[in-house]
Amino acid sequence: MTENTMLETPNAFNRILAVSPSIWFANDRLLQTLKGQLEGRFMFSGKLAVYTGEREERIAGAPYKMVSNVLSLAALTFDHKSKFEDVTIRVLPNQSHHTIPAIAVVEGLQFLLSPQNKRSETF
Repeated sequence: MTENTMLETPNAFNRILAVSPSIWFANDRLLQTLKGQLEGRFMFSGKLAVYTGEREERIAGAPYKMVSNVLSLAALTFDHKSKFEDVTIRVLPNQSHHTIPAIAVVEGLQFLLSPQNKRSETF
């Protein structure tokens, strides 16, 4: 998982794109680890883009919390926004695990690579 890299080696990459992340894995360990690190000295000086599809939780089933966990991640990053350079976390409407990759990669690359004042012009 790309988010694990952010937590374990925050300076390894300065741009991270996660599409339909498996945050549910290992009983939501990623969220628990992030909560603990945010209380400490954790800082991510790069850009983070996370996308999931609105239909993913309904299709995959409640135990996987594909949407709920992404919303929890969004709340954590918002509550600790000073620990992140720039973050976008979105639940894309009418998308499933199978349809999200194309749109998420395009939007994610636009966010991660384009200067903020030119994002609407670059893609």
